[in-house]
Amino acid sequence: GSPFYVRQELHRKGVLASYDPDKLLYPYRALARLPQKEGVESGYDGWDSGFLRGHMTGHYLSAASRMAAATGSILFRDRVNYLVGELAKCQRSLDLDGYLAAFSTVAFDQLEGKPGADAGGIVVPYYTIQKIMSGLLDAHAYVGNQQALDVATRMADYFGKRLAKLNAAQIDKIFRTDDDRNPKTEFGAMSDVLTELFKIDKNPRH
Repeated sequence: GSPFYVRQELHRKGVLASYDPDKLLYPYRALARLPQKEGVESGYDGWDSGFLRGHMTGHYLSAASRMAAATGSILFRDRVNYLVGELAKCQRSLDLDGYLAAFSTVAFDQLEGKPGADAGGIVVPYYTIQKIMSGLLDAHAYVGNQQALDVATRMADYFGKRLAKLNAAQIDKIFRTDDDRNPKTEFGAMSDVLTELFKIDKNPRH
């Protein structure tokens, strides 16, 4: 009877329930060149098909995982497990040493200042990566999905290797966000998601 319960039910039956996992997966499957679900011809409009392509999938994983834990909902548990399994397929198909996103690695090439790199409109790639990884870790924490932890770990290792190739000045340039009210290098909560990963696996690399 609390306002919190009322709001939870509003999402359980309405807003959160309305999202189609296969539409959330659309840009990931497109990049990985995997077949789309029959009848699904696009992802969601707005930011998720533009400069933050793919970020909604991470948010949804977090929300659905928590909803499954809070309510015991089989529907949301199954959706989480389905999304994780399909994202793992995309990660394998991309075959880029653990990279997973709904946009090309060229977005990071541009961020790192590589000549000729065109991110194709992706503005804050690390912000979006953090949302995906956080969603995966929530799937592991709240639903007990081990595959989600495996996918997130591979992502972390990919970016660890990528950043290890840069010098201190390059890294400083990438991660400084104090020169713009709406920084184009916004990296979200990468430090938080890597801390959460470390708390699980105790791997000093993370």
